[in-house]
Amino acid sequence: MNPTGRIRRSSAGSRRHHVAYLPFKIRTLVPDAASILITPLPDADTIRDVTIYDRAGRPLTPQPEVLAHLLGLLQAAHPEADWTRSLRWQADGNVFRPVELTVGAA
Repeated sequence: MNPTGRIRRSSAGSRRHHVAYLPFKIRTLVPDAASILITPLPDADTIRDVTIYDRAGRPLTPQPEVLAHLLGLLQAAHPEADWTRSLRWQADGNVFRPVELTVGAA
């Protein structure tokens, strides 16, 4: 994400490239990542809560810089996504889609 907080736009070819290499780049940053949950905070426009889960469903705690980098990778690969909703990236199949969160569940 650029310093203004806006999601960057790119050409279709660049998006396909970002999507194709997304699992590799995420695995490089967080080897045990099985899914990434992005939840927008209700009182902020550009700040989002990013939670990474391993295959057993346990949350991982990487450095804040890694979380920011992961968010930038996902936004570059999926600029068309509705970033005002909760989104989940799944390592199995490289799937990125909106999720409905229920109370007490991640």
